[in-house]
Amino acid sequence: MIATSKQRVGFISRIDYLSPGFRKGLLEVAARYFKYENVDFLVLGGGLVSMRDFGKRKKRLVEELIEKCKLQKLEEMEKEPEDRTHIPTQQEIRENTHQSLMDDIAKELSRLIPVFKNKDDKTIKIYIVLSTINAYDGAIGSDVADRLQQLREDIVFWDETSGRFPIKGIDKDFWVLLSERAPWRNKYFSTGPDRLVEDKQMQSSQTLPSLWVAGCGAVSIYRPAGELSRPRITLPALHKLQEVIAAENQIGIRIVEFKKNSTSQPCVITYDFKSFASEEKNHIPISEKANSRQRRILEAIQNEPQTIGMLEDALSFSRETIENEIVEYGKSKLQPAIVRDKNSGKGKYNIDPGWLQTRLRFRTPSPDTFKEDSILAFGCLHAGYRKTQYQYFINRVPELILQHNVKCLAGAGDFIAGLKHNLHLRGEIYAGFDYSTQEELAADLIAGAMLKVFRVRFKNEVDKYKKKFTPKVIEELVRAALLLFYYIEGNHDKWVLDLGMQPLNTFILCLKKELENGIHEELSRNNLVLENVRELVSDHVIYGRESTLPSGITLSMRHPEMGRMMTSSGRAQQTLDDADGQVLLFANFHVGTEVLRWEEETGQRLALQAGTLVSGTDFEDGKNKSVDTGVAVTKIYSHEGRIIKTATFFDSASEDKLTELPDASEIKQSLLKSLNI
Repeated sequence: MIATSKQRVGFISRIDYLSPGFRKGLLEVAARYFKYENVDFLVLGGGLVSMRDFGKRKKRLVEELIEKCKLQKLEEMEKEPEDRTHIPTQQEIRENTHQSLMDDIAKELSRLIPVFKNKDDKTIKIYIVLSTINAYDGAIGSDVADRLQQLREDIVFWDETSGRFPIKGIDKDFWVLLSERAPWRNKYFSTGPDRLVEDKQMQSSQTLPSLWVAGCGAVSIYRPAGELSRPRITLPALHKLQEVIAAENQIGIRIVEFKKNSTSQPCVITYDFKSFASEEKNHIPISEKANSRQRRILEAIQNEPQTIGMLEDALSFSRETIENEIVEYGKSKLQPAIVRDKNSGKGKYNIDPGWLQTRLRFRTPSPDTFKEDSILAFGCLHAGYRKTQYQYFINRVPELILQHNVKCLAGAGDFIAGLKHNLHLRGEIYAGFDYSTQEELAADLIAGAMLKVFRVRFKNEVDKYKKKFTPKVIEELVRAALLLFYYIEGNHDKWVLDLGMQPLNTFILCLKKELENGIHEELSRNNLVLENVRELVSDHVIYGRESTLPSGITLSMRHPEMGRMMTSSGRAQQTLDDADGQVLLFANFHVGTEVLRWEEETGQRLALQAGTLVSGTDFEDGKNKSVDTGVAVTKIYSHEGRIIKTATFFDSASEDKLTELPDASEIKQSLLKSLNI
């Protein structure tokens, strides 16, 4: 662990060696992407081996050896007592088999786990934390890991059940947690990980880490600090998921970037490998040495295991010919081998599972070919509230957009505070701020942030451009410099419906007008003219629950009119069910969460729940509810219409930097002072 101002930590979990789902090919994909991301070291958070499958392998070997020893014993009984050799007892067989299996598994893993490297082609360390429950590493995990670290200098067995890792030079650390209880089937992804972290916080007397990392769950969640005392993430699995023993959904890797003196929370990068694993048969090579009939048989088996009858129906030649071709293919020793599963009725022909586990290689796209979408997402701006973070929004938001080269700004509803529940009488909003004033203020804030970004980007492009400024060139420069703004209304915005008014009507008119004026002003400053600014602004202000991001990835926006759940991923999962977009941005719960969910038709989906721009309200304070005040920044990387990678971080606003205007009491005191009372 090298001291630096920034470190990237790669995380894997659940390679589950010995299980049918183990894939060396997935480890090699991880090695390629970790190298591209230039991680400093890796942590395996549980699931080095599968205890359950170890038990099956051991049982099979023990039974074979016992039968062999029985035959040897009969042979020895025919000899004179002094000539007989010792035949191991069943207990000795079990003990010897256990130890030799440990050695064999460690040697196999030392060959199968690739050497991970950074961009400089230097080997990086792999630190292992193991789970002690039988669903994962079990009792054998530590013995295997200890043998493995003796075989590989780059592998370090760090701890069991949990492991705390300092990051030198950054004054931060993270704590990997693994369950000590058997997992159970959950509807919601966050149930197990949240319980795991909460139990540890209650049990431990140590200081809290900078980040909690919950492994073995095969889910991808990121919860920021705010409502929580510390941020927390969960880890996807890195094997082909088999029997679902919990709410398992994710296959892939995660990377966490820690920065020294950063005011933002850690950036969490997630790669989806489930799209590769779900189509692994398409990655199986067919040998050119196979004849045309053998090739057709392999192509049929690639899709799914086939009985001889199914193959006969699918192909144009007889059952006898098919069987003969399979026999001849086997004799040729071509790979992958075709095997027959004797346990499924009459037996299905399939690709050799051992070949899939150790020799299958996945063809994966280069990150350089990914299309990028970048979004700064927020919700619940609540213009008009006295506790809204006005300074943060108008200053920090443009800074984040420019710093991270963000192209899209998205507001998921509740742009105003509104007047229901007597908010104006209770002193929660500024006196005299009616609905129109609040919508105008929201427009001022968003236009102000967008124009700050526009001025910087437009000036940079104009300064670089050395040719003649034609109308087409000017339009291209303006379009490139102006953020895309996606928005929907929230329940506070819709309170005006009771007054016979359209939500956000004043807001959108003011927003477009201010953007037009600001663009014309910047054009004039550079002695440039563009006639279609109004049309251009309209193209960049996009309303609707369903839309499309620049790359073609689909976007859904929602503002569910309901309260938050105790289950942190619950609303994200429910809202994903209600939406079709590959990316879902939503708000109303005043807490931030990132949840990733893979689905067969769409592949990886991202649900990003934005927090709020208000540092608490009397309503939430009265119900003991903490909030996440700030924004989320996410980058989505796709290939051929599917999300492969996401990179997300949350940025928080400090309550001590609120813009405080005089309240009614202060105005009264000023009046009394002016009257010398």
